Amino acid sequence: MSGPADGSSTHSTHSLRERLVDGAYTAGWRLVRLLPERAARLLFQAGADLAVRRGGRGIDQLRRNLRRVAPELTEAGLDDLVRRSMRSYLRYWREAFRLPAMDLRTVSARVDAGVVGREHLDAALAQGRGAIAVLPHSGNWDIAGVWAVSRYGGFTSVVERLRPEPLYRRFVAYRESMGFEILPHDGGRQMMSTLLTRLRENRLLCLIADRDLSRRGVEVQFFGETTRMASGPARLAAATGAVLVPAACEFTDDGWAIRLYEPVPVTGASPAEVQAATQQVADVFAADIAARPEDWHMMQPLWLADLSARRRAILAEDAATTGAASADAAAGTTGPSAGPVAGEGVAGDTARAEKPEEPTDSADREDSVDHESGPGGEADETSARRERPGSGTGAGSDLAVPADAAAESEASRAAGTPHTAGHPDAAAGSIEAPSPAHEQPTGRDRAEPPS
Repeated sequence: MSGPADGSSTHSTHSLRERLVDGAYTAGWRLVRLLPERAARLLFQAGADLAVRRGGRGIDQLRRNLRRVAPELTEAGLDDLVRRSMRSYLRYWREAFRLPAMDLRTVSARVDAGVVGREHLDAALAQGRGAIAVLPHSGNWDIAGVWAVSRYGGFTSVVERLRPEPLYRRFVAYRESMGFEILPHDGGRQMMSTLLTRLRENRLLCLIADRDLSRRGVEVQFFGETTRMASGPARLAAATGAVLVPAACEFTDDGWAIRLYEPVPVTGASPAEVQAATQQVADVFAADIAARPEDWHMMQPLWLADLSARRRAILAEDAATTGAASADAAAGTTGPSAGPVAGEGVAGDTARAEKPEEPTDSADREDSVDHESGPGGEADETSARRERPGSGTGAGSDLAVPADAAAESEASRAAGTPHTAGHPDAAAGSIEAPSPAHEQPTGRDRAEPPS
């Protein structure tokens, strides 16, 4: 006898799976923090080693990705790198589960000792137009966020909405308790308005940008192969005058490190200029990842060669459409999707920003959804759109900056005045605004993290 035609059986299966996922993460937060540090470390290392021995789609993809990063390794050397990478990834989860019980001021002080290049971010904020820190999926993003809150009074990021919804809300509350401002990736106009406002207030945005989750990124060369990366950070910088600062997080034997690199110049908002800036960001990411590849947690298809034929065809069709719109804009004509930047806003039209496209078949889903597993093992793309909850998706996926933002920014630059709205120290919502670079906070009272 056949099952119901309305898909209710599949829905029930997914609902059960989502409840189990939510329960597993909840148990992790409650139980892992109770373990002695050494016991927790050994437990998560054993889990990482087991996951590597079992293999699976995520492990196989991690291996393919790391092979591109380190082509000189023997098979035995690559095996060791994959094992160390999974241990690094599970270390992220162990620390995420334990962080709410840690003293955040102590954590920030330990991170501060390992920060290299902070002068680049300080100088960026001293210009008064905000700063956009762009990062790859490496190290512990939450730990870096604790440091950013302590030094700059807060920051704003964009994250993929998890399923189940209670788990997403739990992650958002977890980060907000540490002073982060978190915006949902599907927030549409409100999300974009908030990002623009924060930059005008001379605030800090932190965006993960080494993977394009949309159909509107730009092609770049990355470790000698073609991939697509989020263009939103470069487009935001072009529209507002904010400074684009590449950064990366990594683990040390007994702590953490953050590297902040020289700003990437964004000369304009044309497709060619945005692509050039994004390529420079990709080059910085590549050099940083190559120096410590085990801390790069990329378990999803990234390079175009790893995508399905259907997905590559869709991207090629989109690229052709974008090229036609760019030609129309250059000729002064109105194409089918004319808008502020070659017809596409900052990284996609507003309708798409408000309702991101869902993949239409399993092949598309494999290429467009993050197949990241939690501590339990192999990921399941049908259970959650899992951009690692410790990371933002990067604004590059679906940011549509209004045309008036670019126009206002250009007018401000022409007049020689900072593109800001309100005093840099003005508070916005529950997030404290950053202090100017010459007036960094020496410490501030904050509530203890929830136990």
